[in-house]
Parts: sequence; C-alpha cells; structure tokens
Amino acid sequence: MKGLLLKDFCISKLQKTFIILIVIMGAVFTYLWKSPSYMVSFLTFIATLFVLTTISYDEFDNGYSFLFTLPVSRKLYVTEKYVFALLLGAGIWCITTALAAVYVAVTGAAELNTDWIMSYIIYLGFVLLIVAVTVPVQLKFGGEKGRIAMIIVLGGMFLAGWVIVKGLKKIGMDVEAVLDKTSSMGIAVFLGIWFVIFCIILFISFGVSVKIMERKEF
Repeated sequence: MKGLLLKDFCISKLQKTFIILIVIMGAVFTYLWKSPSYMVSFLTFIATLFVLTTISYDEFDNGYSFLFTLPVSRKLYVTEKYVFALLLGAGIWCITTALAAVYVAVTGAAELNTDWIMSYIIYLGFVLLIVAVTVPVQLKFGGEKGRIAMIIVLGGMFLAGWVIVKGLKKIGMDVEAVLDKTSSMGIAVFLGIWFVIFCIILFISFGVSVKIMERKEF
C-alpha cells in the first residue's frame, strides 16, 4: 500500500498551482468574512476530492491494465483510496482547524468552546460523507459519466436531507431542539456517536467500492 500512497501523493503534487490558488482563496474569504469556517470546510473538501483525481489518472490510457499486473489486488487498491482520502482530508482538517483556533484566539471573532469544536467536527463528518458517496460513483462510472452521476447523487443527498427536515417539522418534531440536545451531550459522547455513524457509512461505501472493482474488466 505504501507504493500506492506515494504514487497518489506524487499525482497530487502535480497540481501544486491549483493547491496554492485554493489556499489563497481560503485565506481571502477568511479575511473578508471575518470567519475561518469557510477555510476549514472548503480546503478539507477540496483535499478529499484529490482522491477522485487519482482515480481518473489511474484509469487514463488503460492504466488499470498495467497497475493490476503488479502485486496489487483490487481490494488493496480500493483500501488505499479510502486511506489516502482519510489521510489527506483529516490532515488538512487538523491543520486548518488549528489555524482557525489561532485566528479566533487572536481576533476574538468567536468563543473557543465545545460548541465551536463540535461545529468543525461536523464539517469533517460531512466531507467524509461526500467521500463515501463519490468514491464508489467514480469507480463505477469514471470520467465524464462519473461527474454527472456525482452531481445527481450529491444533489439527491441534499434534497433528501431537506425533505427529511421538512418532514420531521411537519410531524411536530423540533429539529433545532434535537440539535441543541445533541450539542449538550458533551464532546466525548458527541464524538462517539459521529465516529460510529461514519464508520458504518464508510464500511458500507468500502464494500460497495470493492464489489465494483471486482466486477470491472480491463
């Protein structure tokens, strides 16, 4: 797996101009909005999407046919993609969240408390959810079809979320009260719940991706 990870990090380094541009955009929006939340969510999201770029590179010009002549199984290949996305996404999230904490401490733009930390953990959770959805879609459809399918799937996710919230409100459930109650649980319980939920989601996503790769013909 080490060789696959090195390959993907080298592919990502090829886009250093794009990376610098994204970092500058994050810094500019942080300054304009007087809040580092955009920088954290946006940069973490962009970082995890690099895994999709590496998949595109791998399938370009019959790359899979060569790759699987090496001692690399299809399951190992899929495992590496998820590890790469988690390493890159979590790494960028840790760096940007630390910078956000310094920014808030220096400027006093917000109060550094449990609620603040939880809000940034939620950013990471949603980004990992997007990874869990987009990786199987990219492996299944690839290239142009993959991009169209991802737009449809992500749009469907946001629409489903909106419908669920509206439905809960219609039956008399106070969604805001539930969220407030969740935030009052304490950070340990909150982290535990999020960890279990996303482990389940990533496990399902991983299983789907492995099945997709095993059925592919090169």
